[in-house]
Amino acid sequence: MDSQLNFIQNNILVLGSGAREHAIVDSLLLSSKIHSIYVFPGNDGMLTSRVFRANIEAKPLTDPFDINNIVNFCLDKTNSIKLVIAGNEKYLVNGICDRIEKECHYTIKCLGPSKLASQIEGSKLFSKTFMKNTNIPSPNYLSFDDYEYLISYLFKLNQQKTQDNLVPDSSKYVIKVDGLADGKEINFEFIFAILYFV
Repeated sequence: MDSQLNFIQNNILVLGSGAREHAIVDSLLLSSKIHSIYVFPGNDGMLTSRVFRANIEAKPLTDPFDINNIVNFCLDKTNSIKLVIAGNEKYLVNGICDRIEKECHYTIKCLGPSKLASQIEGSKLFSKTFMKNTNIPSPNYLSFDDYEYLISYLFKLNQQKTQDNLVPDSSKYVIKVDGLADGKEINFEFIFAILYFV
């Protein structure tokens, strides 16, 4: 790992607070080339003699994905940040790597894709459209921007199956809400919903 991090001279900022970010921090600690690791928002289990919670006033309790103050933290030369690792996808979707590299004049590296490239993960509608336009095999889909119309469509779909003497089978389609769900619950206050036919 040390040979892969020869360009790192000082400190690293890891963004996120989950198990993935914890594993990243643990791996970084194996390198003697890294002086200190800052985490934001982080969690208490990550903190050690070389791992510190970053003093970033980015509304961590309400919106830890507001990247303005994160960029300012990196610009502060007293923090000696040389690399930013965005563990949580929301930072990438909000354009953290674009902002860090542009505003820090590429003196600080950011590990992760651009805001545009992050849409493949951050927007199911974007990814499905991309796959369709580039002939990547993927289930057929419809997109909806109206909850009532989606429910009406599903009702008619099942009603049609009944009329055709087919047993309605909800396993033949899947509803995905556009945007990141963080592996958590689905919120039907959506902008777009994607109906996959499988």
